[in-house]
Amino acid sequence: MKIDKIVLPGFTCVVVPNAFVYLGAKPIYVDIEPETCNIDPPKIEEKMSEKTKVIIAQHTFGIPAEMKRILEAART
Repeated sequence: MKIDKIVLPGFTCVVVPNAFVYLGAKPIYVDIEPETCNIDPPKIEEKMSEKTKVIIAQHTFGIPAEMKRILEAART
């Protein structure tokens, strides 16, 4: 499977997008929630397209990301 685009939080370690860039994918950064520094689920849908194959759900500083809302965005 070719990965065209990945969606990931704007606050992440550079090695995360670099791994996908190495595979030829384009990283699409999504704003974070200021309280948690995790990806902001409502903003995921704004950045997704039919070419999006991966959403990176990072649990920044051990604070759990809102997985239920992230999974809902992935299904749309």
